[in-house]
Amino acid sequence: MATVNKFKIDFIGVAAPKCGSSWVAKVIEDHPQVGFSKIKEPNFFLTNNFFKSPLAKIFNGWQCENFYQYKKIFKAGEKIGEFSPSYLYDTTSANKIKANFPEVKIIIVLRNPADMLYSMYWFKRNSKFREYLPNTFEKSIEKDWFIERGKYSKYLKQFYNTFNKNDIKTIIFDDIIEKPNYVVSDLYKFLEINSSYIPEILNKKINPTMELKSINLHNNLTTVYNAVKKLKLEYLIHKLKFNKIYNKINRQEFKYPKMDISIKNKLLNIYKEEINLLENLINIDLSKWKI
Repeated sequence: MATVNKFKIDFIGVAAPKCGSSWVAKVIEDHPQVGFSKIKEPNFFLTNNFFKSPLAKIFNGWQCENFYQYKKIFKAGEKIGEFSPSYLYDTTSANKIKANFPEVKIIIVLRNPADMLYSMYWFKRNSKFREYLPNTFEKSIEKDWFIERGKYSKYLKQFYNTFNKNDIKTIIFDDIIEKPNYVVSDLYKFLEINSSYIPEILNKKINPTMELKSINLHNNLTTVYNAVKKLKLEYLIHKLKFNKIYNKINRQEFKYPKMDISIKNKLLNIYKEEINLLENLINIDLSKWKI
């Protein structure tokens, strides 16, 4: 990877799935002082460490392949940055980011791992990744790679060991739901932009779980997508905002059922030690996640 000379990135966001990162990215993008990436999730710093891992099974994204291409995707602004959640699970991404942008600020978005997995399950079940997931959530949590996504501390260590703690802002999903005004103001202060600005989407839901209207249309378009992927033209799909168009045509918001309490308790037991480790690492009270 080429070393960056004059070009500078001010912030990069990483996150676990279904934790509110789309909302966080949008409130940043909406700020008039920010030059956000034109393409959602450029994934420039992902490496083979990620793509060869089981966690890449349900990766849905294009990767910006060179620095010239990466530099071109950003809008002009006083503060420039992007959000690529999957950086979280690439064990070498923090070092690569630091090597190119040593003064960059890191934004992390997390959610109770049990709730994150449940939301992710239903989100992916209604997507092209349905074939990788069992017919029930209970069977999914028997898969090691599925449970692995909730072991945040293991992956966050690379960021806390690489960057100054003052340059890391961790946002918890609970706070987005309970006090969005505070989250936005605090985030803007962290990015050193006008913290009194109120984004239009402050109280709006972003990237909700959807269900398919037509499975046949979905299967046909998936075939087209795979063909485009083989030709290495995925960037066109993102550039033309095909996913946004597709969602309007063939997807509708879906309210999934509540998680069975016995399964929730099972997951709480699985992640009990992990939550304690995470609490110590990020220095945030996560007692709500333990009940």
